[in-house]
Amino acid sequence: QAREDCQDWFAKKFLGTKWRMKLFDEFYTNGGKGCASRLAHLQQSLGEATQGKNKWVATALESDADFKREVLDKDGISRFADAWLARLEAEMGEISAKRLQSSASFETGRTLSAL
Repeated sequence: QAREDCQDWFAKKFLGTKWRMKLFDEFYTNGGKGCASRLAHLQQSLGEATQGKNKWVATALESDADFKREVLDKDGISRFADAWLARLEAEMGEISAKRLQSSASFETGRTLSAL
């Protein structure tokens, strides 16, 4: 979905998808065991990438053949990471709101059943 948010400029900055799959693997899949650990790693990595301060991205841009071939403008990674982080934070906000709503409904039902 983050890619869709960037569609007006994305094709001008990147070729192919291998770089994106490697970015996903590093930022999420390799973020540890469990969803909470992976999401925390993803948020931290995206935050660093939006500022151009992610060491893994810097190394990949210099030494990874797919990044060298497919990333036409390294600043595009910062913009893409920013869009991905914004989308992630929006989704996490919706999940939190639904949990609060569900919790409130549960507590209300519990209180009513006690009557």
